[in-house]
Amino acid sequence: MAVHVSTSDPQDGRRGSTRSARAASRAGELAGPMAWLDALAGLAPQVADAASFEAALCTLAEMLAAIAGIDTVSVFEPDPQSGLRLVHAGPEGPIAGAAGLASLALGGGRTVTGRRRPGIAAEAVVPLVDGGEVVALVHLASRRGDGLGAAALRAVEGLGLHAVAVRRLARSQEAVLRDPVTGLASHAAWSDVLPRLLAAARRDGTPMSVAVLDLDHFHAVNEVQGRERADLLLRQVSVLWSAAVREGDYLCRLGGDSIAVALAGCDLDTAIIRAERLCAATPSGYSCSGGVACWDGVEDGGALTDRARTALVDAKVAGRSRVAAAAGAPLTAADATGWTRWAALIPEILADRRIHSVYQPVVGLMSGRIAAYEALARPEGGAPDMDVEGLFAAAQYRGLLRDLDWLCRRSAVAGARTLAPGLPLFVNVAVSALLDPLLDVEHMLLLLRWAGRSPADTVLEITEREAVRDLERFAEVLASYRAHGFRFAIDDVGEGHSTLQVLATAVPEFVKVARSLVAAPAESGRGAALQAVVAFAASSGAVVIAEGIETEAEARRVRDTGIALGQGTWLGPPVAVPSP
Repeated sequence: MAVHVSTSDPQDGRRGSTRSARAASRAGELAGPMAWLDALAGLAPQVADAASFEAALCTLAEMLAAIAGIDTVSVFEPDPQSGLRLVHAGPEGPIAGAAGLASLALGGGRTVTGRRRPGIAAEAVVPLVDGGEVVALVHLASRRGDGLGAAALRAVEGLGLHAVAVRRLARSQEAVLRDPVTGLASHAAWSDVLPRLLAAARRDGTPMSVAVLDLDHFHAVNEVQGRERADLLLRQVSVLWSAAVREGDYLCRLGGDSIAVALAGCDLDTAIIRAERLCAATPSGYSCSGGVACWDGVEDGGALTDRARTALVDAKVAGRSRVAAAAGAPLTAADATGWTRWAALIPEILADRRIHSVYQPVVGLMSGRIAAYEALARPEGGAPDMDVEGLFAAAQYRGLLRDLDWLCRRSAVAGARTLAPGLPLFVNVAVSALLDPLLDVEHMLLLLRWAGRSPADTVLEITEREAVRDLERFAEVLASYRAHGFRFAIDDVGEGHSTLQVLATAVPEFVKVARSLVAAPAESGRGAALQAVVAFAASSGAVVIAEGIETEAEARRVRDTGIALGQGTWLGPPVAVPSP
């Protein structure tokens, strides 16, 4: 039987083993088998207190070696290459034949005793078993033979259970701290390790940077080729990037296809070079984008990671397949043009409820009268006509879309208290928030009662930002809202995720046509698409609303196609307080 000797230092991660050995030595002075068993029971907490399974095994061995009647203790672990790996032995090493006896115990999965031989009066191997698997083998030998009775061996088995418990705990912690798909550190591990790396950088006076990398168009791989292919790609990337980083760099999967790397000792310029090298190591046929932020010496790990994520957004907006550096100055709403800066602002906006609503009229194209209002969310300090698509994109990117959606709903309803009963209010809702069980219809009813509005006057406008993946659940949720009088609109039909399949499932009361169709010439392909939408609405009984009307000519053209209602700057800009 070949035995591989471990070269790791069992002292690493072990606590109290010296104290345990001294305590065991004092216990060994006790006489009689009952005292021997009592000593084992009293020392069990020392094994359970070990910081790792190997440390627990070494502590167990040292305690047993210090008890009277046991002269040598060796501990082995099963090894797929060599058969057995020696974890612990006394100063003279394992006695001859120990590995052979251990192999018998490994094969049988039960305690095995050896024959009396010169210099050894009694010996035994006690396997430690976890879930039917032998995970360690403890070899005991006595020159006198008075310390290895059946009761004593059962006590050793019981003591070994404490070491097995340490192993189970370590494995459960490893599962939390290790991403199951890529094998990289998990987000939980990142939250634990990054603060310690920053503390070390502060102590040593060295720079520290973080890069966050995303595969470009990864969602298309997931949706078109399937989850298994996407996971395989992530594993390939993880292997390649793990080989490309320096020793001491720390790779972690933050979630989705976002992978972060902590770059100790790197200033911003050096970190950018490192990130570009990782991007260059992406599998053939794919590209990635990255954002890099250098620690300012004050911010915490979360803020540093957020700045790197914001820079990643910048890289994607700039065209992907590149690395962007993070800005170091604090950001305000005035800085957030497009969606390049919203990622850094979104937590503060949510925490302080810094959202208000403006209201754009929906107008009859024949009568010119206001038929409804749509509530549009704006951050504090933002102009009524500002583009906030970046705000919602950042919230979706950071997993905060549900929270932002509810804040916007609350603002929309609160600001519309002056609307006359019977005048519909269109309130935008995200698909994920609409389907979230935590924001069911009862929450919306409570919100309307608080504002004094009726569900019959409320139209929930489903935005096009997200795909509807569970159409059955989608239909069930819409039915639960309709049972209370709510109506629905599908936003931006012709763009984004507002597909014919969604239209057929939702059967909305209102269909809002995207500006790209409204502005298209009648004879173009988009013009034909507009006519198809009008035909669908006629067959389902839905009312069509043309969005983004900016000229009289556009208003006339969509009216001639049979569309009765319109919305846009030419018909009426957003206002702070809607007219009754």
